[in-house]
Amino acid sequence: MRSQLALAVVLGAVFSAPAAWAQSGPKPSDVSPPKAAPPKKAAPPKKAAPPKKAAPPKKAAPPKKADATSKIVMLPIEGEAIPSLSDEVIRTAKKLDKTVEPSSLGMEDLQLAVGCGTLSVKCLQKIGETLKAVELLLVKQRRSGSDAEVSLRLVSVASGGDRNKVAVTLALDPIARRPRLRKAMASLFGVQFKPPPGATPTGGLKLNATVRDVEVEIDGQARGTLPLDIERFPVGKHQLVARREGFREWRGSVEISAGKTATVRIQMERDPNASPRRSFWRSIRAPTWIVAGVGLAAFAVGGAFGAHMVTQQNKFDDNPGATVADLQRMQELKDAGDRDALVANVMWAVGGAALVAAAVMAYIDYRRATPDEVQQRTEPAMGAKPSTSLRIGPGAVQLDVRF
Repeated sequence: MRSQLALAVVLGAVFSAPAAWAQSGPKPSDVSPPKAAPPKKAAPPKKAAPPKKAAPPKKAAPPKKADATSKIVMLPIEGEAIPSLSDEVIRTAKKLDKTVEPSSLGMEDLQLAVGCGTLSVKCLQKIGETLKAVELLLVKQRRSGSDAEVSLRLVSVASGGDRNKVAVTLALDPIARRPRLRKAMASLFGVQFKPPPGATPTGGLKLNATVRDVEVEIDGQARGTLPLDIERFPVGKHQLVARREGFREWRGSVEISAGKTATVRIQMERDPNASPRRSFWRSIRAPTWIVAGVGLAAFAVGGAFGAHMVTQQNKFDDNPGATVADLQRMQELKDAGDRDALVANVMWAVGGAALVAAAVMAYIDYRRATPDEVQQRTEPAMGAKPSTSLRIGPGAVQLDVRF
């Protein structure tokens, strides 16, 4: 009985557990379904950007003209005053929007190629046609002192005539001649030179005076002596000051305009209160002139003895020396020639020393002389009459002439 009862208890416990779990678990009515999240508001659609305007098509650049319609060939330059002139001409033409090409053949080769002996109009036309050029540029140059005279000639191949011709004087210094060459070539091609952007506009200035050795200042800066020619000078108003010893100071102004040349002629007036200008020759005293005269006289005497020596030498050479008398004569001529040569050398040495001494004395006289003394020597006193006096003393003779 106890075993049956224990089995019944165990089976009851096993079968009663699922029912209790089912009663104690949550009821279907108590479990609420999960709430769905509210839908997000859709973002308003963005406004479509207006379509960009299509860029207008670029205009096609006009085709460049063929070289055959604008080709300029520079023939070999005549003269060698400025060896680098051909390169400068080509560079300057490029700045003026002109293309100039040098000829690869010499002038003689070109004339031989076209079969012409002289450089005539027809010959130039044949050369231009051979080079396929429309214009020919002929350049000649000639040395003139410290400058060079240059001739530029532009020839039309079609007509054989000159389009233009310009002559200009250029300095041998490359920097100094550049403005003149640019101006000449601009005139040759009939164009106006355009300065680079930002460049200061300039004009020309020419200054001269009625007298020489006038020193000038421009805006307080010394510019040397007149005449003065400045090709590139800043535009605007400038102050001028001109001075010379013995003359009144001149002051003035000048207005420089772009691309134009202003010319000023300075009228110098003498200053009545100024001391007379010292003159080198008038400041030399009498002793200096005497020493110079002795030197010249000694040179003259030496020259006379030298000429006599040459005569004796010629006679000596002509003597045959065949007899005893001839030999004695030759000895006499030799002795006389040696004596003349000695005297000539001594006199030339004395003359040279005297002239050197006179030059030193003249310089001292000029440095020591005052303007008043010079004026007294050159302007005799009022009422003075010409007079001559001769004084003879022990070992000296003095001749005094006043007029």
